[in-house]
Amino acid sequence: MKKIYYYFLLLVFSSYWLITFFFNAPDNYIKIQFFQEGDVFSKFFYQKWGFFAPPPQFNEKLYCLVLNKKDSTKVKSFELMQSIIEEKVARAPFNNKADILDYILSNSCISINNQIVELKERVEYLEKKKRLEVHEKDSIINRGLEVTSYYKVLKNYVQEVARKNKVNKEDYLVSFMITNIPIPKFVDRNKDSVHVEESLVYRSKPFDI
Repeated sequence: MKKIYYYFLLLVFSSYWLITFFFNAPDNYIKIQFFQEGDVFSKFFYQKWGFFAPPPQFNEKLYCLVLNKKDSTKVKSFELMQSIIEEKVARAPFNNKADILDYILSNSCISINNQIVELKERVEYLEKKKRLEVHEKDSIINRGLEVTSYYKVLKNYVQEVARKNKVNKEDYLVSFMITNIPIPKFVDRNKDSVHVEESLVYRSKPFDI
């Protein structure tokens, strides 16, 4: 009985590390076929080594976009993160709700940014292997993002914000947009000449409220 228990533990331990090695290995054709399974694995067995992580280089901004169904050129936008940060400061130290919300949204934005980089590497790999048509590139990236938990978190939050602001679901669709603003270096923090430009990271497809 002890041997069976021992072999069972050895099998579980070995399987875990083999799967971990597989999903953290360099991109290859086999790994690309399992990107959805990799997202599930990362969700439940995520590992992050941040003891020597470099300081952040960007501030993320998250926008809710409201689009008119009859005229897609009419788009209203409002930023979502700043009000949460202001609430954190105003209600400290009793700011648990705002602090958690800030963490979840920021982490989702950063994770989508990282996922885009990984998906683009996969697309480049498939292009080199001539297994990808030109028109399929954007589709692979969008589908790869839309199945992630990070995308679903942001989508659900934007829908909730739209409902709270009483956006008419009969006339409007919503989407979200993530942008980056570079953080000036410490030595340049007081220089007025430092040019900081906001850049687009990702804009989701429109969806119902």
